[in-house]
Amino acid sequence: MWYNMNKRQRENTSKLLYDIVRYSIAGIIFINFAPGKGFSWISIIAGGIIVIFAYLIAFWLDGKGE
Repeated sequence: MWYNMNKRQRENTSKLLYDIVRYSIAGIIFINFAPGKGFSWISIIAGGIIVIFAYLIAFWLDGKGE
């Protein structure tokens, strides 16, 4: 569980979540401009929600235990 993680586990998990945020943003941007693919607000909104959620968890894990 989140509350039983040691400092290194929290750091690694937050790094992973920051990477998910980074690649999700890139994926959302590039998939909507791919040839033959229509622009989709649904994918942008769904991706944005995932990105925000992952970023908030990573931010919380970074600040925990200081």
